[in-house]
Amino acid sequence: MSVDPGETSGWVITEDYKLITFGQVKDWQGLDEILFKYNPHIVVYEAFNLYAGQATKQIGQSFITVQVIGIIRYLCQVNDIPCYYQGANCKLFYSDKKLTEMGFNVVGSHKDTHWVDALRHVFYYLKFGGKVK
Repeated sequence: MSVDPGETSGWVITEDYKLITFGQVKDWQGLDEILFKYNPHIVVYEAFNLYAGQATKQIGQSFITVQVIGIIRYLCQVNDIPCYYQGANCKLFYSDKKLTEMGFNVVGSHKDTHWVDALRHVFYYLKFGGKVK
């Protein structure tokens, strides 16, 4: 399972490079049900990093993404599911062109959906074994 956490959290369930199912939820609501339903072997999620150049723009924010990551980590911990994080840059390896060549419809209405970024993350994890290149 892979999650692109945020105010809208995209998620995918894959078996190797085969997409089983996908979707999006508001914040974290429903991620627990998805986790229990599919009982994944691992969970990969996109990390949140606050960079100096963005810090002042974030003053007063509630950091929903960080809260969602905390919930993901908690759910994984209490259910003995290993979870791994990857930087946002990891998803760049699987461009729209590459995913389209692999047979995934990531253009048009799907182009900007969060589940596509979750798909990019799980494929990166599968290709590189969780190692950042």
